[in-house]
Formats: sequence, structure tokens, C-alpha cells
Amino acid sequence: MEPSLIVGGLWFVVIGFMFFCQHHVCDAYFVPAINVFVQKMQKSKNPWLRRWGDEAVAGATICALGCNGPEMFTNLISLYTGSDAGIGVVVGSEIFNLLIIVGLTISFAPVLPLQIERVPFARDCAFYGLSILLLWWALLDKTIVWYEAYILLAAAVVYVCAVYFTDDLVQCIPALRPDKSSAPAQQPASTKPKGKMHGIEVEVEEIVHSRMADSHAAGVKTHFAMDVTAHGIYAEALDAPEVETAGKKRFSSKDGRRSIGFELGPDSMLGPILKYKDLREVVIMEMGVINLEFYHTMQHVTLRLTVPDSQQRDELLKNIETYSLGRPWVHGYDATVVGAWKHLVHEFTCKSNSAFSKILAIPEFLVDVMLKSTMFAVDVKDITKEQRWPLCFMGSMFWLAVFSFCMLEIANQINYNIPALPISFLGITVCAIGTSFPNAVASVLMAQQNKPAAAIANALGSNVQNVFLAMALPWVIFQLQTGFAPINQNVAGLSEGVLWMVFTLFLVIAMVLVPPVCTLGKAYGPFLVSVYVLYLIITSGETFGWWPVLVKCGAHLERCILGALARGLAPAEALQQLPHQAVSLYAHAAQSLVWNAVLSQRIQQFGRQPVVGDLVFADKASGDSANAESADAFEAGEDAGGEDAESEDDGDSFRGLPSVRVLASPEEVAAAKFCDVVLPMPGSEVQYPENMKKAYEEIAEKLMGLRLADFENSTLVPLTGSYRAICVYPGDLTWRAVLPDELNSKSGPGGGGLIESDVGRLLRERPPIPDQNSGSEVLVEVPVEGGCSEDTPEVAQKEQEEPEKAAWPPSAITSTYRNT
Repeated sequence: MEPSLIVGGLWFVVIGFMFFCQHHVCDAYFVPAINVFVQKMQKSKNPWLRRWGDEAVAGATICALGCNGPEMFTNLISLYTGSDAGIGVVVGSEIFNLLIIVGLTISFAPVLPLQIERVPFARDCAFYGLSILLLWWALLDKTIVWYEAYILLAAAVVYVCAVYFTDDLVQCIPALRPDKSSAPAQQPASTKPKGKMHGIEVEVEEIVHSRMADSHAAGVKTHFAMDVTAHGIYAEALDAPEVETAGKKRFSSKDGRRSIGFELGPDSMLGPILKYKDLREVVIMEMGVINLEFYHTMQHVTLRLTVPDSQQRDELLKNIETYSLGRPWVHGYDATVVGAWKHLVHEFTCKSNSAFSKILAIPEFLVDVMLKSTMFAVDVKDITKEQRWPLCFMGSMFWLAVFSFCMLEIANQINYNIPALPISFLGITVCAIGTSFPNAVASVLMAQQNKPAAAIANALGSNVQNVFLAMALPWVIFQLQTGFAPINQNVAGLSEGVLWMVFTLFLVIAMVLVPPVCTLGKAYGPFLVSVYVLYLIITSGETFGWWPVLVKCGAHLERCILGALARGLAPAEALQQLPHQAVSLYAHAAQSLVWNAVLSQRIQQFGRQPVVGDLVFADKASGDSANAESADAFEAGEDAGGEDAESEDDGDSFRGLPSVRVLASPEEVAAAKFCDVVLPMPGSEVQYPENMKKAYEEIAEKLMGLRLADFENSTLVPLTGSYRAICVYPGDLTWRAVLPDELNSKSGPGGGGLIESDVGRLLRERPPIPDQNSGSEVLVEVPVEGGCSEDTPEVAQKEQEEPEKAAWPPSAITSTYRNT
């Protein structure tokens, strides 16, 4: 299929669906499995295990997988597919998190200036700086060796220990201790908040559906008095301290600030009033559990009520239906595909749903069919299956890997249809924004609920674990399976991205240190967002050639090779230090060298006519399409061997080779033309002609020291191979004779003369041959419609026969004849 701008635009819609799938599997399965693990650790009798259930420690470890899962699996899959987008997604997410999440959090915070918690902020900034320093050190030679990956992963363990013992350190330093009067009393983790609704005592648990969890503050368990009215459910914490304001006693929260939120913990998300207009579903679970599903804009919160007595539970459901005017959808939870279908039918039949929500129900149904058909038996949202949380965790990791693989393949298709968008650019911008966008939405919601400090802390903590986990863990896994082979990470724009990480970190620190210290004002929010827009403009301009690269961090190709050899690396490992597109260029050059030599031997051995055993395209249309694609490839290509080669090449990406057949009889040979005969470029998907198979093996061994199996099993660049016609008869030719004086004249038809080739320069510098300097020269120029490549067969044949007469600009074949 020919590249198409329209098709490339449609692939953007599909990659958007992949972003939604990644977000959905995180929210529906990955994060719930993590939550079950945290709850079990909180209930453990072992004090060391119980501390792993602390929100700060869990957030820095297993919860970080939920927040950074898409980036981690994208990086892992890219190592196996050879894509440049994987590490670009991680670096792009780092920049997005620090500029967009922090910027939007400040912009939507209801109380300004924003107060920053000193100890967690200083800790996370220090470790984020350390992560950038280690990443810069690891990428200094454009490759990752085994000990660099292990050092980064060990740093993750150090960070977890730092978070684990932060409270102990604070207690040891009096200046860092919080005010005891504002510190809430802690209750056992196993104690659930309780309250009464219509006189019915219920246990209450709030579940926020977001990959960004408050991992820097421990939850506080409280009891509630809940009053059900016609407008909603009012909740007030019974154990909050009372303060007197204007002669009236009111309940106060810690540090004198009371956020808008259902007070299951400090700064909860639902709000002191749960509006019935936001109650969309009432899900009846097992073991006396009722889930009230509240949706407000893009916010989704579940209020889980536990009523052991069945009669009281029925009474409570009847009261909820009465006060909500029957608007919520009351149903039992179904973890199978049937539940997904019922949800789709309800979304389309419910009159209160908007057209937009009905449209969104379609992609949600599609992804639910995939997930529910495979994970219904381990769905921990069904409380009877919570013991299967490890299987749910592994299943969600599998689907994250699948969606990450699809996202990378779609990025390849976008690059194929829109070559102006390199894969590395798509990774560091489009894919990074897509995987991090749900975190940005969550940060806005947390800011609106007066939790901006937690959102900023999550952004910094997420960035730390993005480097230590999303980068290092895939590197370790990949090297364990490849015998600790070095990993090439010479990706276009990567070094510049690391510099942007350094700049954004110092920018945020400088803002916090500006008096008043540890505060962020209103103006900082739009400023950070504008910096990210500037980053996108600069990156786009450099990618599309609007201006030169501002910071040149790449090394010369020869310098990379020589430096790798000087460090004692094997030749294959030295090639891995080069950018992917440069390695692809060399691999294609090796294919072309073998092909040209085989072509010469084929002509010498069999002449210029088809013979039995030759290969031809199975149908004429395939041959015409393949030849046109081969010619167009040169016209669209760029020189990838320069100082900083930025052009993208996906190796010998297999998009389906045309079928070929063997000329098996004299009759078939007689019906074929010489230009119908094709020779394969060495690769894993091609068929070799039997009459030239031995020639391929001998020439590859003689010229390259390689076997055909080395091309077929290439680990540097996937080489599937292709077919090229050994001769092309160009049509619609025009020609004219041009004298040398006319060519060299500024005003001549050549517009200043032909550009001298390297062969022409060498011939000109060669000493003159006696008795051949007399006479006049006439240059015959034959323009070829559609262009002509120096790799095309007719030029290769001409070079073999008359190399001293071969000179060609891209759009013409020219030869010089001497009239003696």
C-alpha cells in the first residue's frame, strides 16, 4: 500500500484508542490489584510487612508500577522490536509531568500561594536529580551495559528505603517535626470508617479511580454522621476537632484548611455532599457490599458501603432509589463479556446520558470485550476474587504489553504514511502525551479538591521511578535474555531530552526557592505550561528542519565506531553504538553490495536473456508496483551518513513482499523478457533462484565474510529482503547533445554546470593519457522520467561495463563521448 497522508491521519485515531486502552486496563485491573495488595499489607500482623501497606512506601514501589506502567511496557516492547519510540516515551513523559502536571496543578489550585511540604519535596528533588545524573552517565556512550542497568535499578531500592524511613528521619530531627496539635490521631489500618444512613450503620470506603494516588501521606480513618436528604448525602467527620468561628462551633481539619472532599481521609475526593445527579450506578456486590459509582466530569469515585444484614441492605437500596428519583442504574456486578454488553445497552438507552457519553461507550465496550473475556476469573473488583490479585496483576501486565506493542506498531505506520514524522519524534511527543494525559487529568481533579501539594509530589515521585523502573527494569529484563549484551540507545533527540529534564528540574526548584520559600504562586502555572509549549515548538522545528538543532549532542559516526573498538567491544557491538538509522543504512549497503556482485556474475554466466531457474514476479502488477516503489524510495530518501543523521529508517521493515515464481520450462523462458527477471536482496523472507543460490553464498562470504544466514538472522537491523528487477527499460525518453563549454557556462542550460561527482573529480585529477586529448567532447544527456537512482540496475550494469563513462545526476543518465 502506498503511503497516504489521509491514512496516516486515521492511524492517529487508532493510536488514541491505544492510549485509552492502556489507561483503561490500568484503572480497571492494574490499580485495583495493587490496591488489594496494599490492603493486605496493612492488615498484616508483621510490623515490617504492615509498613509496606503505608501509602508513602506503597506509592514509591508497587503503586509506581500503576502510574508508570504504560511507559515501562512501551520501553520493554521497543527493545524487542527495535523501535526508537520506547525510551523517547519515558523521556517525553518526564518533561510532560514536571511542566504540564505541575503547571496545571498550580493553575487549578483553589488556595494560593500553594504550600509545598519541605521534606518530601527536598527528598524527591534530590532523587530526581540523582536519576538524571545516572541516566546521563549511562547514556554517555550511547549504549547500556549490564552494570549501568543494575546501578539504576539499585537506585530504585535506595529511593524506596529513603521513602520507607522518611518519617523516622523526621522524628529524629526536631526542626522537621510537624506540629503535634495538627497531626491527626492514627487508627489501626484495619479499622474502616463507619457511619449511619437512615439509622442503618454501614462501613464506608472511598475508592478513587486514578493512576495518580496520594503516595506521600498516610490515610486517616474517621467515623461519620451521614444524613440522606433529597439533594444528596451529607457527611461530617465525628472525630475532627472543633473550633469556634463567629460564635459557632465547627469541625476543623488538619493545618486549619478544610478541603472540598468526602472526609474518609484528609482532602478526600467526593466532597461533603454526594450529589445524586452524579450517582450513575449502584452495583450490588457479594458479602453485603454495595458500590455507589459517582461520576463528575472526568472524575470517577466509588463509595463502597458494607451492610452485613440483608434486610437492612434492601432497605438502604430502597431509600437510595427513592431519593435519587430512580436515576441510577441498579445492577449486580458481572465480570464477564455479558456485563460489558449490558453496560453498552444501558449507556445507549439511558435518556439522561449525553451524546458524547454514548460515543465514548463504544471504545469502552471494545476494550472491555478484550479484557473481560480473558480476566473475568481474576477480576478483583469482584470481592470474592480478591485472593487472586497476583493473577489479576499479571494479566493486566500482559494486556499492557499488548497495547504497548500495538502503540509502537501504529507509530511505525504513522511514520510510514507520514515520513516527515520520525518515530523518535512521535515517541517523545505524541506517545508521551498520550500515556501521561490521564495523570494530567488526575492532577487537575486533585488540585480542584484542594490536594495540589500531593499532585506535585506525585509528579516528582513518578519521574524518579520513571527512570529507576520504567527505564532500568526493561533493560535488566532484556539483558538477562540476551546474555547481558549491550543495548543501543543512540536515539535521535534523546540527549537533548535529558538536558530538558535538567532544565525543568532546576526551573521548578528555582520557583520554590523564590521568597516566600516553599510556595508557588498563581503566575507559575501558566508559565510552566507555556514552557512545555515552547519545548514542543523547538523539538518540532528541529525535527522538520525549520531551524538547526540548538544543542548538538550526537557524536560523529566514525568517532562512535572507533571509540567503541578502543573500549574493546566486538565489531557487532561497536555497530550497536550508532543510531538505528545509520546501522540500517550500512545493512542496506551490504545487501546492495551482494546484489550488485551477483548481478554482474549472472550477466557474465547467462548473458542478457532469461534462463530456466530465474525468478519473475507472479503477476505484472506486482512487478510494476515493486519497481515504482524502489525508484520512489531514492527520491524520498536523505543522506543518513552525515554528522548528525536524523532521518528515520525502520530497517528492512516487512510490509509484505510480492509473490515470485520460477521459470521452470523453455516455454516460460520464451514468454518472459529480460527486464522481467528479478534477483532478491538477501534477507529472511526472500526466495533465492536455484541457479544463483551458490553465487549468493560465495559472494557474501568473499565480500563481507558473512553467510546468508547472517542476513536472515540479523540482530542489528531486521532484514526481510526484497526483490529488484535486474534491468529496467525506461520509457518516454528524451535526449539532447550538450557541448562541455555550454555545460560550464553560467548562462547555459545547466544553470551553472553539472555538479561534479567523486568519480569525475578523480578522473579529472588523473594524469592525461597520451594521444587521447585531441578532438571534441560531446555529453549526451538522457533524462529519465521519474528519476534514476545510482542503485538502479541499469546504472549498476553500466558501471560494470564502462565505469569511466558513468556519471549521473539523480534525474538523468549522462555519458561523455570523445570525437577523435
